[in-house]
Amino acid sequence: MDDELSPEEALAVAAATRRTAAVPRVPGWFPVYAGGTFALAMAAIGVSDLAGRRSAAAVLGIAGLVLLVAHLGMYAEIVRRWRRGGLVPLTDICRRRTRRRVSQWLVFVGCALGFGFFAAGSLGWGTISFGLILGLETWYRISGSVRPR
Repeated sequence: MDDELSPEEALAVAAATRRTAAVPRVPGWFPVYAGGTFALAMAAIGVSDLAGRRSAAAVLGIAGLVLLVAHLGMYAEIVRRWRRGGLVPLTDICRRRTRRRVSQWLVFVGCALGFGFFAAGSLGWGTISFGLILGLETWYRISGSVRPR
């Protein structure tokens, strides 16, 4: 301890450093929002593809893009909130091994199912299945990092 730093100041500096280094937690509403907006966005885009060239298809496509922008914009807001002293702490959302494995399998199944539909020539169903499964995976993965009440 430095001669110029009192014990109280040293404890305050240590507490501030600990708060800065703490792993950030997400609010309770965020997993539902993140998974829901992604799933709804991809489902709306897929349904707009299935609907063909109607005005409803254009409305669904635009709604899907707006939901996708809202989904990505909330990640930017969360990172802005996490920023402490110019740093964004690195966090591992999947802390538990089983949660990480389930999450990886859901990503694999979503990509495989979506690619299968894409290869079969059904872009709409591929987008819908990919979006719903990855929306579920997003909710599941992020819900493990929710701030305790």
